[in-house]
Amino acid sequence: VAAWEMMLKLLPANDTRLAVIERSISNAMHHLSPQQSK
Repeated sequence: VAAWEMMLKLLPANDTRLAVIERSISNAMHHLSPQQSK
């Protein structure tokens, strides 16, 4: 996840990959911490 957050900072704000990476991060967070989402 840290690597994705680094990529978010490096990409321009209007990059189409941002949405994909953000979705990947939220999916990863959800899978890493299922206890917090309940």
